[in-house]
Amino acid sequence: MTIRSCKNIFSPSVIIIMLAVLVIVGGGLFWFFNNFERKEFLRSSGMSPAAYNNSYLAAERFFTRSGKEAESVRGLNLLANLPSSHDAIFIARLPGGLAQSVGDSIFDWVRDGGHLLMMPNMLDNKNPNAPDFSRRVGVRYAPYPEESSDCGCPDEGDNSVPTNEEDTPEETATTEDAEDYYEYHPYDQVLELALGEHRIQLESNAYRYLEDVAGTAVYTIDASYIKRYTNNDDKNRSDHNTLIKQNNHWLLQYQVGDGKITVFSDTDLFTNDLIGNRDHAFFLAHLIKDSDKVWLIYSSNVDSLVEIIWRQAPFFWVSLLITLFIIGWMCQMRSGPLMTRKEGHPQSILTHIDATGNYFWRNDGCSNIVNTNRKYIMQRWQLSRQGGQTESEILSADLLHLAEKTGINPEEVTTAFQLKHRTEQDFIRSSQALQKFSLTLQGGEKKRND
Repeated sequence: MTIRSCKNIFSPSVIIIMLAVLVIVGGGLFWFFNNFERKEFLRSSGMSPAAYNNSYLAAERFFTRSGKEAESVRGLNLLANLPSSHDAIFIARLPGGLAQSVGDSIFDWVRDGGHLLMMPNMLDNKNPNAPDFSRRVGVRYAPYPEESSDCGCPDEGDNSVPTNEEDTPEETATTEDAEDYYEYHPYDQVLELALGEHRIQLESNAYRYLEDVAGTAVYTIDASYIKRYTNNDDKNRSDHNTLIKQNNHWLLQYQVGDGKITVFSDTDLFTNDLIGNRDHAFFLAHLIKDSDKVWLIYSSNVDSLVEIIWRQAPFFWVSLLITLFIIGWMCQMRSGPLMTRKEGHPQSILTHIDATGNYFWRNDGCSNIVNTNRKYIMQRWQLSRQGGQTESEILSADLLHLAEKTGINPEEVTTAFQLKHRTEQDFIRSSQALQKFSLTLQGGEKKRND
């Protein structure tokens, strides 16, 4: 590059254009950073697969971040192989039909200092004579009330507005309440209780409450709740923030030896969707504060056989998969030379005749063809003679006499009618001799016809 070309590149016009571009870019950046600021935002991506399968995943992570060791498990293997007696086990609903030996092991574990938090099975009231773990504890579900519940649902045939002295204030229901009685008005069942110096609130979704049959519960939470409507239009109703009395319990806790058994009538407030509401997480942490570790059994379904085998013998599955892969790979490998398919023009008639001859030769040495030709020629020879001889007479006649009559070489006559085929050359010689004999007969027939 010469000095003259360098001067052309850095000419005044080029320099002015470059300065203008820099000014525009700098001004754009200055405007952008003065009108926009960097902010972090949270975007919800929906429920993760882990949270979908484990309804108590949020509780596990809450304990972990709070410094409490926690672990979620699936299945009932934990009840058969119990952890340390200084731990706590939370199970959403205790399955019915537990074996007697498993129930005895759980009671011994609790007596040694374990803490079991559970929700009883619904089937204990339907079959009171069957062995049930919750009945051994001394708790059961209270029977359904005979009267209508506090939801205000009317009985069939009853068009009046029901009033309940315990569920509604002493004032008479207003005309407004009677008009919108049959409409749905969602509300929360709020439990208020004191934990030491703290006043907490819990939301209850229970429709069955607990009954202390044994009467030995050391800690109870009454099922009475405050009715709070969720819609703003309903908060001016007369029964908003009204205490709904209940005669049974929402929670019962029993002291068994050195350990505890806590029974809930509702565990939905500890699930992923509700544990962040009100004081649910704080209340659950308060219950297991004396335990070293909490085990959360989020499902009582038994693992499949494949999962059990994988957990007990993973090397078996790895070896099986490797073996199947090797077998499939070997099936794709050829075990001989490559066979190329010949593609060309259609074969001639001679090729098909040659292939047919090879086929018959491989199967019976073409003996059937030769015998058929010999029989046919013998029949023609028999017809060509006046008062002819039979086939057996011809075969037994002197070949020289037969050769003399036909004018064919005696050796060829012997080849045509008596040669045994051991090779392909024998078959060709015999066929040629028979063909010559057939042509001779055709010539005799022509003379006779003439």
